[in-house]
Amino acid sequence: MFVRMRITETPVYTEAVVARGKVESNPAMEALRRHPRNFFVVLGARMAENGLGYFFPVFGLSYVITTLGVPKAEALSALMLAFTVELFAILGFAALSDRIGRRPVYMFGALAGVALAFPFFWMVGTKEWIMIALAFILARAVVTAAMFGPQAAYFAELFPPQRRFAGFAFARELGSLLSGGPAPFVATALVAAYGTWWPVACYAMFLSACTVVAIWIGPETYQENIDADASEQAELPAAIPARA
Repeated sequence: MFVRMRITETPVYTEAVVARGKVESNPAMEALRRHPRNFFVVLGARMAENGLGYFFPVFGLSYVITTLGVPKAEALSALMLAFTVELFAILGFAALSDRIGRRPVYMFGALAGVALAFPFFWMVGTKEWIMIALAFILARAVVTAAMFGPQAAYFAELFPPQRRFAGFAFARELGSLLSGGPAPFVATALVAAYGTWWPVACYAMFLSACTVVAIWIGPETYQENIDADASEQAELPAAIPARA
């Protein structure tokens, strides 16, 4: 509440949109209509980041405790260690994306999600704390962090100022509904239906593969000017200096 009551519009939005009277009545639909590729890039990029972001800590923790019989304290301590490492990993991957680009870092996380799907279950299946901790660290501090680190900047850079928030939020939260929300329930249902973990690993690989495709077709944005819509540059009375 403190932030939301005091936050102001960004200088980019104020200068490029408000001051020039370019506020749109339905920016979310305009983002979908005028930037369909970028909209679906965001949607697809969320499949692995959000899906696996809930899959590993929610279903994974339940699987380790309930199915494998690992003591709750051991499983929770392994997961909390992974979260701690992830905090620093997110910052590192975010900084790396400023240097080499959003797509390489995000793609690395998605491909790591594909590669880790089966090894995650092999590692936790040992029931040894160190292997369980390593599985959760790889899942959170490598897979999820590599996608979450550059995500905010990348998604914002995919849309022009007048549609940035609406396009970002609409596509991102729609992706949450399709991926993160159902992930633990789908995984639990698969275990109940097949009695084994390998269909769940295939499901995790599917989510990651969706993101790989989305990032593959998406543009690189980290060096682009985010101040104005390139398609409308000719309509603007004056150029705004590009971001350093």
